[in-house]
Amino acid sequence: MGNTGANSKRRIAKVPQEYIDRDVAHRYDVGRRIGRGCYGVVFEAREASDVPGHVGRECAIKKMLFAYKHATDAQRSYREVSYLLQFAGHSNIMTIYDLIPSKDDKHLYMVCELMDTDLQKTIKSIKLEEYQQKFITYQILRALKYIHTAGVIHRDMKPSNILITKQCQVKLADFGWSRCLPASLAEGALTEYASSRWYRSPEMLLGGSRYTGACDLWALGCIAGEMQLREPLIAGTCTQDMMERMIDMFGKPTSFDIACMEAQYAQMMLESLPLEAPRRSIEKRFIGDSQEFIDFLQLVLQMNPEKRLTAQEGLEHPHLANFHNPDDEPAFGRRISLPVPDHQLLTSTRYRVQIYADYLALSHAKAELETLRKKELRDEASIMV
Repeated sequence: MGNTGANSKRRIAKVPQEYIDRDVAHRYDVGRRIGRGCYGVVFEAREASDVPGHVGRECAIKKMLFAYKHATDAQRSYREVSYLLQFAGHSNIMTIYDLIPSKDDKHLYMVCELMDTDLQKTIKSIKLEEYQQKFITYQILRALKYIHTAGVIHRDMKPSNILITKQCQVKLADFGWSRCLPASLAEGALTEYASSRWYRSPEMLLGGSRYTGACDLWALGCIAGEMQLREPLIAGTCTQDMMERMIDMFGKPTSFDIACMEAQYAQMMLESLPLEAPRRSIEKRFIGDSQEFIDFLQLVLQMNPEKRLTAQEGLEHPHLANFHNPDDEPAFGRRISLPVPDHQLLTSTRYRVQIYADYLALSHAKAELETLRKKELRDEASIMV
């Protein structure tokens, strides 16, 4: 790691995925690429040191590609940075060490903890022991309790967003889809298109826009089942297929359960279904597993979001009794309020300048931010007139 020749080649690379800005390369010895997704690429790295014999800290550098290309991309970048920094210090949430803008202001480098792998790769490569599965589930719940008590939902819970070490230490990452729960109807609806399909709750699949942190608990249930089966619990090919698989597993929900989903298409898709016993129930899918595990899955995988366990209740479930410690499962303590309202979509420039002003403390960004705020106030006043 930190090969100078490799770094030089990367710095002159034509494609943005491979190019590393000089400022970054000066502060970090950047090594091999260890991950790539739709919105960024991740490199293994180490802090550079001019002190003889001193070895810099290992880290991962996520280059957020075209972080401000469109307003929605900029908002996602802003959320990712903002929430991770707000939740800094929790042992089961990814820690940001540094933020560095690219010279052309198109990309943003986020320097984070270096983890060994993610849960998706782990599930594919090895069979996790029962105690390991429980420990992973416990740590995820511990992180969810922390963010939910801050009024924030993750909305993209899936194995690839759960980073893990060889010692089975877990960090929840990728907060780009996260957002504060609306405090009132005036703060707008939530999009049903957040989250990956296989981990999307019924209310999200059916067009719900008033869902809560219960959607994260549904995803956790899917992840817990996947760790045991070593394959996705509900691997539907589309919304219709997902719902059919859910009905096969849980049966048709009652009229009350359907109403509690507060979802646009729930009545249309579910009311007309015949009342039949589940054909592939949790008990049938997990024959031979402990009753405590089956009970846990049944309680987090409730079609009615109001009947699902909360993160706190999940921590207290007998399935996790060996790990539960009420003195070491902190709540956040207050509701988070970001500088940019989470229910509004502003311009790409506004999000970029807000990051530069708030988190990088750049003086020119602070001045530009003040100008943008004044313009927003003038625009609001003209609309009211």
